[in-house]
Amino acid sequence: MTKRMTIWATMLGLLLIVSACGNSAEEELFEHIEEAIALELEFEQQQEPLVEAEEREYELFEEMVQLGLGEMDEIEEKVNEALELASERKERMETERESIESAYAQLMEGEEMVEEVESARQDEVKAVFEAMQGRYEVHKELYDNYLQAIALDEELYTMFLNEDLSFEELEEQINDVNELYRTINDNKEAFNDQTERFNEAKEQFYESAELLEA
Repeated sequence: MTKRMTIWATMLGLLLIVSACGNSAEEELFEHIEEAIALELEFEQQQEPLVEAEEREYELFEEMVQLGLGEMDEIEEKVNEALELASERKERMETERESIESAYAQLMEGEEMVEEVESARQDEVKAVFEAMQGRYEVHKELYDNYLQAIALDEELYTMFLNEDLSFEELEEQINDVNELYRTINDNKEAFNDQTERFNEAKEQFYESAELLEA
């Protein structure tokens, strides 16, 4: 992607205070939250390769534009490489979505415990789940739009193999691609906002429940 997505703050360095009498509802929720965060490691691992693939595809696209129709062999070579990169991006985006879904499912397993939390902290816990829900839904929009953008990219690249391609056809396709990526950038901003909300709600709950060592 054009910008590295924000990853959850303070992912794995938090310490749980274990009660001698067994886990409280707060402590068990802590474990669900931390396990959910750990499940997003694959999400994080996709970000740099996605950016690199996008940048290389754009370089190839610029080279296609500069080549003349008399250099069709070279154009075809660049189209094939760009299509391979687009396919790689699709696979990485699917892996990213699976990671988000796994993290979401892990956290939702603890939702039934919200009512067992001390009443003074229930609003804090609910804020954690609401932020996660918003984050999950926004990422689904991002995922759907990103896969659609990849499909448009693939169409754009293959258009260069058509020796009768007109400037108007190419311009229309480029405009469609750019419009969708503008929407994707909005999705990314919304996702990062939801991530920030989640982090703030999580930290407030941890501090209130004294789940962290000073």
